[in-house]
Amino acid sequence: PVGAMRAYEFEAKYEGDWAIHCHKSHHTMNAMGHDVPTFIGVDNSKVTDKIRRVQPEYMAMGDRGMAD
Repeated sequence: PVGAMRAYEFEAKYEGDWAIHCHKSHHTMNAMGHDVPTFIGVDNSKVTDKIRRVQPEYMAMGDRGMAD
């Protein structure tokens, strides 16, 4: 649901940075991004439509940064 959050714990068996998947674009815009590419400024509407044909509940990450 909108505004919801999830907290979880896991045992990191290997040293190093761990990238966490998040749909909040301001997290991926700063140091929490771990050099993972973002879709900010990218028109992903065509590929989103194709994905929704097989996964109707698919939600693409925002493309406007903090404006999302």
